[in-house]
Amino acid sequence: MEKFKKILLYILVYVVALAVGGVLAAIGEKITALGFLSTAVDWGFDKIDLDLKVLTLSIALRLNISVG
Repeated sequence: MEKFKKILLYILVYVVALAVGGVLAAIGEKITALGFLSTAVDWGFDKIDLDLKVLTLSIALRLNISVG
């Protein structure tokens, strides 16, 4: 149970860090001194459809990684 709590805490810290980084990147767009925080790399592919007549799958991946 203790290991589960530790893993849950790591996941929570990671999600909060992602949210704070996104906010810093958004603020960096507006303030010129913090403009480097909004520098980002956009990577991924658009939707790919796989139609098997019984099942239709749609897969897409888009990552936007910023300095913030």
